Amino acid sequence: MDFILEYKWFFLIGAEVSFWVLSFAFLLMRYLFDLNRASFVVLGLIIVDNLFIAGLGLLDYTRTGEFSTYQFVAVAIIVYGITFGKRDFKRLDAYLKRKVMRWKHRAPLPEASPRKTAREKATQTARDEARRYSTTSIPESNHLRPRERGEKPDE
Repeated sequence: MDFILEYKWFFLIGAEVSFWVLSFAFLLMRYLFDLNRASFVVLGLIIVDNLFIAGLGLLDYTRTGEFSTYQFVAVAIIVYGITFGKRDFKRLDAYLKRKVMRWKHRAPLPEASPRKTAREKATQTARDEARRYSTTSIPESNHLRPRERGEKPDE
């Protein structure tokens, strides 16, 4: 245990390097070699790698009893991975999918429609309502004169 805590920064850097190596392997397996199921195993290893970083931070905190720069860096890596990292990885994934499909001269697979925000949904609903009311015919009313209604006047 003392060995791990003595070289905690090396383990943290090693875990971060392994994260990037595993991410690269994930993308290679998924797009270059078309091994979608195997790529999920690598994705699981990426999650284990992040749990290792969290465990190192927790271990260091329980040993020292105070919040240090090491824990701050470990927490920052994990928080980034949970928040912005997912979005960035999805963007990278979509970008590489387009590039590899173009490189392999394949048509891209149809993508699921992206989720709409509440504002986009409200705007679309308002547009649909406006379209519905603009194409609805105005009902004839009885206040029109008979000739305007298309009837023969009473004589």
